[in-house]
Amino acid sequence: MANFHEDQIGKAQKVTGYILSALTQSAEKGLDQSGFYGPTGRSYWVGPVGPHKIESNAKDKTVTKKLWERSEKETGVKWNI
Repeated sequence: MANFHEDQIGKAQKVTGYILSALTQSAEKGLDQSGFYGPTGRSYWVGPVGPHKIESNAKDKTVTKKLWERSEKETGVKWNI
């Protein structure tokens, strides 16, 4: 894994620490599978991994459908889901 120095990533936490925290959180029993998880510290850039609020537009079926279709168009990858 790449070795990042603080001057390269500012005050953000070390990449290895975040990955370990995210993996631990994702393997937790009883985890809300519809949840959104990430750093819980300052501006959601640092700190331990935990649940985040999912904004209402992220739950809007019309918006998510448009985003999905646009992503398929822009990447040229189509998923038959």
